[in-house]
Amino acid sequence: MRIGDGPAVFRRHVWVGLIVLAGCNGNDPLTLRFSPDAGPRDGGSGTPRDAGFDARDGGAVDAGSIDGGARDGGAVSCGFDALGDPDRARVLLVGHGFTADPNTPGTSVRSMTVASDGALLDDGMRVDVGFRPARIEILPHGELALVLGEDGEVASLAIDGTTLTVVDTVALPPAFFGDLRLAPGAETAYAVGFDSSPTAGISTIRIACDGTLTIDEAAFFPLRLPQSLVHVGGDRWVILGGQAVFDPIDDDDVRLLATSGAGFTSLDTADVYMDAVSADRIATSHDGRTVIVPNNSGFSNETSQVAIIDVADSLVEVGRVPGLVDPADVLFSVDDSTVLVALFQPGRVAVLADQGSGWVEVDRIAGIGLAGQMAVIERGALTGRVFVASVDASGFPNIARLAIQGPGTVVSLGDFDFADASENIPTAIAVTP
Repeated sequence: MRIGDGPAVFRRHVWVGLIVLAGCNGNDPLTLRFSPDAGPRDGGSGTPRDAGFDARDGGAVDAGSIDGGARDGGAVSCGFDALGDPDRARVLLVGHGFTADPNTPGTSVRSMTVASDGALLDDGMRVDVGFRPARIEILPHGELALVLGEDGEVASLAIDGTTLTVVDTVALPPAFFGDLRLAPGAETAYAVGFDSSPTAGISTIRIACDGTLTIDEAAFFPLRLPQSLVHVGGDRWVILGGQAVFDPIDDDDVRLLATSGAGFTSLDTADVYMDAVSADRIATSHDGRTVIVPNNSGFSNETSQVAIIDVADSLVEVGRVPGLVDPADVLFSVDDSTVLVALFQPGRVAVLADQGSGWVEVDRIAGIGLAGQMAVIERGALTGRVFVASVDASGFPNIARLAIQGPGTVVSLGDFDFADASENIPTAIAVTP
């Protein structure tokens, strides 16, 4: 594999960590960036937690807000996919992956409230999950969330109003983890582990009705150097990964997969980027026909652009959008008319729209800082409200707020600033569906 072509999420943690070392004094992180050695990793460093441990006060978890019935091979539905009132107040979860000591990762998740009028409120609630949060997914019913750690720890959190409680934690096979996705029905989750070893691939996590977690080892899908996974409808998924320049050589970097009870099978592959690719996350349209694959690899002649992939029974590239320096997270608007691309180091969010001749950049929102992960509301009066995890090199850790108001039309609603401390730098973000 190419030295330094590790998952981009790790590189971004390095950059933000260097901002911490610089005291948020405005140093250009480009002068400090470096990439990790991408060789096989040893086991995760996170400390597993006992199921039922409440990290706030040491008390036992009361899982009464979650249906305590057990699933039996999927025969009993937990109701995880039952969406609530689209105009209710929502929970915004923010992972904090840093501390004042650059050698000590942050291990907390903050609970915030998105009021029905769109106001963002800090509830002052944090829970310690025992590892640095890399991704967060909130189940559709809003009462449970999953938190993924870089070293493969996964915690389930019960959500009761503004209160968070750790329900269970499991450890995945050794790899570097940066992506987590929920399957339809939300009783299964998939975590993507990046490595060149046999432990790299897609891990399957079963979620019981009481929030406890089980790793389905029989469903593990091995794949070298996978980075991000997205559902494209039915039993179909697309994953970025598999490309390798070492034996056995594989030029293909995007794969169409199908799921079954036994895990994944490969249906088609495509060589999208000719040399190297690195991405925090890929995205799909809601109709499952289009996948956006960004490339921020410093080892690619095709870096700083996104590829547009048409998905049917095969994968076909239908366009490119160039000039998108350091693309990080990507998301579609609910009507699929707009795509947002967070540009990490420039501190911008690019706005893409299809005006009849393919996807092009139509606007760029400035003043966001180091733009990382994004979360969007897709139901109710706040449809199109976007939250961006960010940190200003000369300002404060914050949540930037945007609003998608129509095809290709996005406005900034300003930042929600946290106190100026390393412990408040956001690394992961998710909002109640």
